[in-house]
Parts: sequence; C-alpha cells; structure tokens
Amino acid sequence: MSTPDNLEGVMRRIEKLLAISRGHRANPQEAANAAAMAAATMRKYQLDESAVIVARLQKGDDLGDESHVPVLATWVDPLKRVPKWARFISVGIANLTSTKAVQSFVMTKKGREACITFMGYKADVALAVRILQYLQRTMRLLRLDFQTTYTYKTMGLTSLRSYTEGMAIGICDMLRREQEAREAAARDAIEAAKTGGETDASRDASRELVLVNAKLVAVKEKYGEFKTKTSPVLSSDGFSKGYADGNSISI
Repeated sequence: MSTPDNLEGVMRRIEKLLAISRGHRANPQEAANAAAMAAATMRKYQLDESAVIVARLQKGDDLGDESHVPVLATWVDPLKRVPKWARFISVGIANLTSTKAVQSFVMTKKGREACITFMGYKADVALAVRILQYLQRTMRLLRLDFQTTYTYKTMGLTSLRSYTEGMAIGICDMLRREQEAREAAARDAIEAAKTGGETDASRDASRELVLVNAKLVAVKEKYGEFKTKTSPVLSSDGFSKGYADGNSISI
C-alpha cells in the first residue's frame, strides 16, 4: 500500500473531486473526469468513498437537516400538528436511511407549520425526504381510489382515517422488511467471506456497516438522543384494505 505523506490533503482532494462529479455546475465531461480522477486517487492509496465519508463525519462535516410538511389533502391554514401517519412512516424512513426524524416546525408561505425534520449525513437526509415525498404522493392517489369504494361511501371520513392509518402501518412494515433484507444480505456476505475468503461483496458489506455506524455516532454526537412518540392505532372499517395497499408499495 502506498501511504501518502499528507493523507489529510489527499482526502481533501478526493472530497473536492467527488463534489465536482456530483455537482450541478459541471458539464457531463467535467463530472466524468472528476469522478475518474477521484477513483484513480482512491485506488492509488487503497482508499474508498466510505473512508472519505467516515473521515468527514468524524470531523463533524457533511451533517445537516431538512424538513417536509406532510399533508394528504389541500389545507388553507398552516398545519398545526404532524399527522399520525407521518409520525409512523418517518420513523421507518429514518431507520432505513440511517437518519433521525423529529417533529418540529418550519416557516412556509402559510406561516409556522408542523413538519418532519430529518437529521444526519446530508445525502441520507435528502434521500429520506425524497422517500417521504414519494410515499405521500402514493398515499394521496390510493386515498382517491379508496374514496370510490362502497366502504367510504357508506362510512365516510371515519373509514378514510382508518384506511390511512392502515396504509401507514403497512408502509412501515414494508420499510422494515427492506431494512432487514439489506442487513441480512450484508451479514450473509460477511459470513461467506469467513469460509470462502474475502470477496468484493464482503468488503462492500463490511465498509457499509462501518459507514452506517459512523453516521449514527456522528448524528448522536451532534443532535443527541431522540425519543419517538407514537399513538395507538384503532382498527375499524378500511384499516385492512389500507394495510394491504400500503404494504404493497415498493421504493
């Protein structure tokens, strides 16, 4: 292994090249050249992108937060509290993306609104918000379909609320399965390496575990511990259909 005299300088150069490769200002050729140079530098010193990220996290860099106001219908007034479905889903998203989710407030055109704020590694935070936005759009469409059913036409808003809660629980189970599948794949790759020798898959799995732990430690050190509060779910008309619909969503 070739060890640089100034490892910190090399890491900064890699960080800069990676930033250029992903930036919006660079044209496709510039981005490709920057990515190739970053890859060549990492190969030369036997580094990988996870090592760069861990180094920055240990310095407290690349952490941030982003908020989203979760609504499933058109509201004229500011949202005063985070709805139950969003509280459930945000916890599952946070676990999947190695972020933390809290209920907070943000200023919008309507005024001070309740929101979900994700905190963590900036790229993970952006992903968490995109997942929440995608799930919110999907839930809106499913709710519109439910409003054409006999259950809704006979039970009204009570069944719609129950359907929405069922959908949220179904989505949470889907997110949990996704997380468990990823963790199981990583464990299997590492276990296989113990008997069959190290492979690219096992090295990637090991780096991913180190990276996830580094992210969680960095988030905890900057933002502290969070306690998640949820409300009991009351099953009634529409809940079972909502659960089945939510559980079938894929991300």
